[in-house]
Amino acid sequence: MPAGFQQSLRLKYKMLRQLNIVVFLFYLGRFMQYFFQGLNTVDQYANDRFQTAIVVSETILFTFMLWIYRPRNKWP
Repeated sequence: MPAGFQQSLRLKYKMLRQLNIVVFLFYLGRFMQYFFQGLNTVDQYANDRFQTAIVVSETILFTFMLWIYRPRNKWP
């Protein structure tokens, strides 16, 4: 295989691994949110604070996803 093709495959594999991490963390946060809301039905303030933390973490994860698929100066 040409060297450029191997570099391209390595980059795509790396991007897919990073995307898998982002997707796992996203759904882990959602699972924790539903679990917390199911256990804590009385304290609405705590639910709102936890919801805010989940939204902030999702924003960070979306930013990381944009970083993964950023335009590169030189593609292999």
